[in-house]
Amino acid sequence: MKIPSKLFLLIFLLYCQKDAAARIHIRYSSYQELKPAADLPNTTTYLITKEPGWKEDHYLDLATLTVEYGFNKIIPIWVKEPPRLVGYDKLTGKYYELSPEELHIILKENSLDAKQLLRISFYKRHGGKVFAGILVVLIIYGLMPTRTRKKIITPQKI
Repeated sequence: MKIPSKLFLLIFLLYCQKDAAARIHIRYSSYQELKPAADLPNTTTYLITKEPGWKEDHYLDLATLTVEYGFNKIIPIWVKEPPRLVGYDKLTGKYYELSPEELHIILKENSLDAKQLLRISFYKRHGGKVFAGILVVLIIYGLMPTRTRKKIITPQKI
């Protein structure tokens, strides 16, 4: 039985695409990073209004919200928006926008320093740049020609 060459080529290409789909998918995009900053006391002042389905009371805490750009949410390249303080519910993971007046009152009542809470770690600020720099240095080092001198082999009599 003779298989036409175009059909054989089509079948071959279809089977080769399965290997390409099995590779690791690297995502790079901007994302929101929400990090708890301060645990406020569980009092009625910070009680969040109850939503349907909640069995216990939820209390407001403070968190920093930053918008970052990076690979797979693991390697941050740069911070797109500076961090800001938001209200945060630990149990649901939701955050709530707070007005500057509300935020000032919360910080004053709990004697918290806003500058200290808004600090970004060295890795978040410069981690991706350091990683990219090391990668560029390794690529340049790999492209540099090496000088190897070959030994001249002279024939010898035995």
